[in-house]
Amino acid sequence: MNILSILIPYALSWIIGYSLVTILLEKETKLDHAVRLFIGGGLGAGISAVILFINFWLLDGWHRSSVILSHVILMAFAVGLILLRRKNRLQDHGLPEQLWQRAIIYSIFAIAFLPLWSQSRYYPLGGWDAWQVWNFKARFLFLAGSNWENIFLPALWRSSPHYPLLLPLFNVWGWSIVNHPTPLVPQLTSLFFTFLTCGLLLAVLWRNTRTPWVIVGPALLLSLPFYGLQAISQYSDIVLSFYFMAGLFCVCETLRPIKASKKNRFPGEILSYTALGGLFLSLAGFTKPEGLVAAGIIALFTGILWLTSSHSQALKIRLFLTFAAALGIGTIPLFIFHFFYSPGNLTFINGLISKTNPVSLYRLKMILAFILTELKSSKWNGLWILLGIGMIVGWRKCWRREIVILPLFTAIYLITVLFYCWINTYFPIGWWLQVSLSRILFSLMPVVVYWIFSSLWWEKSK
Repeated sequence: MNILSILIPYALSWIIGYSLVTILLEKETKLDHAVRLFIGGGLGAGISAVILFINFWLLDGWHRSSVILSHVILMAFAVGLILLRRKNRLQDHGLPEQLWQRAIIYSIFAIAFLPLWSQSRYYPLGGWDAWQVWNFKARFLFLAGSNWENIFLPALWRSSPHYPLLLPLFNVWGWSIVNHPTPLVPQLTSLFFTFLTCGLLLAVLWRNTRTPWVIVGPALLLSLPFYGLQAISQYSDIVLSFYFMAGLFCVCETLRPIKASKKNRFPGEILSYTALGGLFLSLAGFTKPEGLVAAGIIALFTGILWLTSSHSQALKIRLFLTFAAALGIGTIPLFIFHFFYSPGNLTFINGLISKTNPVSLYRLKMILAFILTELKSSKWNGLWILLGIGMIVGWRKCWRREIVILPLFTAIYLITVLFYCWINTYFPIGWWLQVSLSRILFSLMPVVVYWIFSSLWWEKSK
């Protein structure tokens, strides 16, 4: 099978996403093209999944020709709009600042990423949750025809039919050109999102610090065997991790102080970041139930930080309206999924009211003990301890207003997820923590690295 044919869907999605990001951030001349490239790839992947979901919803099944045609039309529209806007005004910002340093750090990043390709070839079917949940759903959607709704039958409770479908739908899109459910596509998808996540981490750290030392952050992740194993396991955690990173980056950009001369205006780039942040958070919700929880937490803290910011009252109103509109539009597929298809969580027992499976103090102690054991586990090679030391060293800078949402989100999200593990007594807590806690921390790790490294090497605004 021709590998180039398999790469076509990824390329189309990337072009669509990059084009839309370029259109939205047209006035943001200070944004590195690398940041646009990485967030564009993730946005395009999410849009492709939504296109397929709409295709299933309206046409009652997967229709290859309509899916491909929809992508081609959207790509032509996005690229055409960019060319039309730039027809009479060529923009030339010159050579990138510190070009040689950027060339070195991105070369190191590419070298650090390459071993994952070789590693993934020895793990072609992914982990147990991949073939039981995500890849199973993708093959079901691809092969079931008009019977695709059977994927939500309660009899398939082991495959978590209440989980949203972004990852399986994107894999179906990956099979659309070759018209065959090759295992190579889920493998490439995991590498695709790993590349986007670590690449975005590097790009935003460079944007915040302008120091080549930021390459240490992504390099630490890519050189950690356990992180690499989780990344290529073909789970949705790497997808969720990307949307956490992208959404929080966009939110942080809206929290930067505005120059006095611009406070009474409506800076277009801030509203564009707001819209992108809302879209990325809605895509996180369409990835996994935890993504919806994360979106709610981020939206709450973002609203509080906007209200207490130095932005003008008019700008605050525009920020809230833009964010609400983007989040509302982005969650339409998730609303349709839950309203029409999801059978609800079939593996949930509320231990707070259950008489047969009540919560217990022992279960809570297990959770607290397990998280401490996990953080110092040898599988992480001391990386969590190193990040803790970094937090202590850069304590004051860690709470800068522009990035304070990162630790707030990380802490509240982790507490919320662990609280859910405590009250949901359907599963034995020891087994559940053993298979899930490391994946929860895995999805949060790029955000924590983003927070610590940005704090330690934050560049003062001139």
